[in-house]
Amino acid sequence: MKIKLEADITWLKSREALWVVYEKTYSNGPESGDIDLIDARKKWFLEGDLNPLVQLAVERGDENGELSMSLVLNLCPAQSVEQHSEFLKRFCLFLSRKKIGWWADGVEDKNREAIQTFSNIFSGAQNSDQANIYEYYFEKLIPVDGEVTFPFSLGDDNWVPSFRVNVPSYVRKMLYSMWRYLYGRNSHKAFSHVRLALSFVRQNVASIDAKVFDVDYLDEDYYSESGEYVNCVGQECMREILARLNGYNIWPSDGDECKCYDLEFEAELKKVFENASMPPAYYQLLDFIHEHKEDCV
Repeated sequence: MKIKLEADITWLKSREALWVVYEKTYSNGPESGDIDLIDARKKWFLEGDLNPLVQLAVERGDENGELSMSLVLNLCPAQSVEQHSEFLKRFCLFLSRKKIGWWADGVEDKNREAIQTFSNIFSGAQNSDQANIYEYYFEKLIPVDGEVTFPFSLGDDNWVPSFRVNVPSYVRKMLYSMWRYLYGRNSHKAFSHVRLALSFVRQNVASIDAKVFDVDYLDEDYYSESGEYVNCVGQECMREILARLNGYNIWPSDGDECKCYDLEFEAELKKVFENASMPPAYYQLLDFIHEHKEDCV
């Protein structure tokens, strides 16, 4: 199973630089001494040849690990949306016929698993040479009336993954990714695609449960009536987002003086909160942030 890559020196140098980062991760992980495995991943990442990884996984009986959707797509070297989609269809056809992954016997709730996997991949950090690919999938995976439906069918059974998500939780996930886009010195470019969710956030930000904005951190985890999961970590993330939007550098050791990498988008996101009918707890938290400034977290 291969992808035909266009010969492009600039593209190859960019991929080689990215591979150095991946290789360091693998070298420090549990697979550090597995040269065959690392070489197979490298061949897929740089040359578009998945066959060595498939062969190795089958020989070792670890198809569900080495051929997991997350690993294969995170290393996928596709150069266009069309090439990526065509590969994904072929890969899923192979998985379904071999009964691997989501097509294995006894798999439960594969719609939830698939949508969460794709959402985590394409709302995460993109490779610098694949912005158009991430933008395509990310936009297609934005919920419509709470439902996320994959843009095309997969596998021999023509399965179209679809799952109803918790909208307030999804809004918070998008806000955190937007925070990384706006203020992340090392993550700004990698999260540029999340700007496409601004309209979704604008329409649904008021659905976030009031407890997320409580000034006092929760002692116990909490589920709202809508099923939104809230804990003290989620509260802290929201406080970080609002503090930065209002100009407070909560991490002065960063040395970036609360630098924003997209002032126009920051202003738009701030207006989202200003124009929404937020719960009283939101305004109380905002007062707390302005009172305590950089020490609000």
